[in-house]
Amino acid sequence: MSGIAKSIFGTTQQTGTQTATQSIDPMLKPYVEFGLEEAKRLYQNPTPYAPFQTYVSPSEATTSALSGIEQRAMAGSPLLRSAQEQSQKTISGEYLSGNPFFQGAFQAATRPLEQQFGQNIMDIRSKLSSAGRYGSGAQTGLEGRAAEGLSTAMSDIAGKLAYQNYSDERTRQESAINNAAALSQADYNDLSKLLAVGTTREGYDQAAIADAIARYQYEMPESRLSTFLSGVYNAPGGSQTSQPIYGNPKGEALGTAAQVGATLALFSDVNTKQNIVKVGSLPNGLNLYTFEYKDEFKNHPKAGHGLQFGVMAQEVEKVIPEAVSLDKSGYKVVDYSYL
Repeated sequence: MSGIAKSIFGTTQQTGTQTATQSIDPMLKPYVEFGLEEAKRLYQNPTPYAPFQTYVSPSEATTSALSGIEQRAMAGSPLLRSAQEQSQKTISGEYLSGNPFFQGAFQAATRPLEQQFGQNIMDIRSKLSSAGRYGSGAQTGLEGRAAEGLSTAMSDIAGKLAYQNYSDERTRQESAINNAAALSQADYNDLSKLLAVGTTREGYDQAAIADAIARYQYEMPESRLSTFLSGVYNAPGGSQTSQPIYGNPKGEALGTAAQVGATLALFSDVNTKQNIVKVGSLPNGLNLYTFEYKDEFKNHPKAGHGLQFGVMAQEVEKVIPEAVSLDKSGYKVVDYSYL
């Protein structure tokens, strides 16, 4: 803005400089000095890190439980191994070829038939003996037919028992096949428990490492120095600003223009201004004005009191549209960095 202003106010002469000094509030100064002294003292004589352990170690119960789970997981379940072996025999059909209890079941089923057969033979012999035909061909025929009936009945029973045994074993075989995937997956249960134990122990080890790192970083001189300097840089301090004094009112407006440039985004909407007077133009054709903000805008952060110097947003929008934006209040502002 200073180059623009020179082109407009070429004859303006600076007559002096006005300097404003801002000091720390006397009421705050003792506290600031005390705070800095304390920061210096803490830097030179740091407080030791917590003398106690800052993380939780596993309890005796947790340690015992983890050890027990680990041993069981590594040994595996004997019940699972037995179940898998029996399932393998069933699936392979080992029990389809015979049942060690088949003979006992067969004998129990045929015992009444054998007893009845013996009784029938005795009856045949008794009757034929009374008739004087004991030892005849008729006796041989009757006993042969009785023996044939017994053989047929026993064969039928054996067939039914064998069929039922085969059918039952096939059902168990199919069931074992269906359960095979679950039994196979059960092998990984122990591995999962072992992995959980390892993860838990690694978590405790990581907590111990984190504690050691924190202690190391806390005691590093660089960390103490950073804390000390942070307190110094953030302490309130005094400041001094200088503003040129010009020999004519237009030059004073130029000072206001410089402030405009530093603030960058200000209300430039013509609807926020009054007492507008054109005083020149920029090389790009934009007009420059002196003006005052209307009373309802003077206290706004993007406005101000007294004579102002600048452009009109509506005119800038036609030449450099990217320099103009709409404030949330609904009025246009100009970013002077684009000019």
